[in-house]
Amino acid sequence: MKIFDQYSELLRYPSEKAVFSNGVDSLERAGTAHLKYYEFGNLQEEYVDSFDFSEKSSLMITVHLTEEEKERSNILAGFASFQKTYGGSCGNASPDYLPDLLNALQDAAGRTGGLNDACLMSGILLRAVEKIETALTRSGSVYLPVLCGLKEELCLFAENQEVSDA
Repeated sequence: MKIFDQYSELLRYPSEKAVFSNGVDSLERAGTAHLKYYEFGNLQEEYVDSFDFSEKSSLMITVHLTEEEKERSNILAGFASFQKTYGGSCGNASPDYLPDLLNALQDAAGRTGGLNDACLMSGILLRAVEKIETALTRSGSVYLPVLCGLKEELCLFAENQEVSDA
């Protein structure tokens, strides 16, 4: 599994313990090992507290990019087009859901002709991830290392235009 797909898996609601544990194991180098030691039910509660109850750390990333409703509509349309082009599924009802965008980014980075789009998208995602990271730092969320690792990977990708395998 590729790195952005792995982050996508960890940033989805942890509904299955085995799937979540596999994601944690595959990204241990990103500082996620501590998540293995949390009771699964507590991780689910932490996820909801971290991402669902606070707009400042929402995984619906248009809230981190602009406050203008018209701009949000245009950004959402762009995200929907990006996901349609690069095979990311809008499994979530909204095309700005970070895990779905990470899957599409992974696909774009691996396609001939998709690298420019992937670089542009990685920069957009990086801006949002930095804001989410700040909010999680303030709240002390156990998911903070996941966002820190993702930010690092997005920075590396923007610098090198390569996606690491894990």
